[in-house]
Amino acid sequence: MAVILFFRNRNILGIALIISAVYLVSCTPAPNKSNLPLVDEKFIDREFLIGEHCNPPCWHGLIIDQSTFKDAELVLSNLSYIDSSSIGTWNAGYWDPGLEDQVKSVELFANCAEPELIRCVNLEFVDDKLKSIHLQPNFPVTFREVVDILGEPTYVEANPWGIECLGCFIDLNWDNIQLSIGVLDKRCSAGWEICKAIWDGNPIPGDFIVDYVNYYHHSWIGFNTKEEINWPGFEYD
Repeated sequence: MAVILFFRNRNILGIALIISAVYLVSCTPAPNKSNLPLVDEKFIDREFLIGEHCNPPCWHGLIIDQSTFKDAELVLSNLSYIDSSSIGTWNAGYWDPGLEDQVKSVELFANCAEPELIRCVNLEFVDDKLKSIHLQPNFPVTFREVVDILGEPTYVEANPWGIECLGCFIDLNWDNIQLSIGVLDKRCSAGWEICKAIWDGNPIPGDFIVDYVNYYHHSWIGFNTKEEINWPGFEYD
């Protein structure tokens, strides 16, 4: 089972929730994105890339700090790529950067219709207001493909993962649209070396396949300045 070592930013917390959810519904780890079975286009959601219904930080009409739990339930129940029978809730804790403290929250989650058991969506609410959106794409899309569409990110973050086997969380953040994407490189040693290379200002591999997408509250902007790394570009550009 994956062990999360550091919870130093919103992105790691988001993927930790998704990874935990995968283990709750299955004894097997989440499938490698590069090996995902071919999914019918009607079961793929590209909203974070194309903003068909609204632009980030809005997703399918759900707006950070405005939409309610009931709004979200209605949206999830009508999305064709969601397995409506998997929609559920649990009590959680949300780190509020304004208060610099953890507050009680409620998570609304759902699995993809295809492939089965992939936790597609986690929506987090505090006092019935949407605070964050965590997505796990069910189709392979690379860092480079996302940047080609969204433009250069505001900054990059790289954080260690694991205990005996050190890997690396790598996140690209767009503060102007309150959106981030990331990958968890779980390769022992090799993932750790990626972290160190990014800290040293080296370019990032553009062929990383996105593991998770986060829409975050505006109060996170500027909260992790010590963790922020100027955009170094991609390798081979």
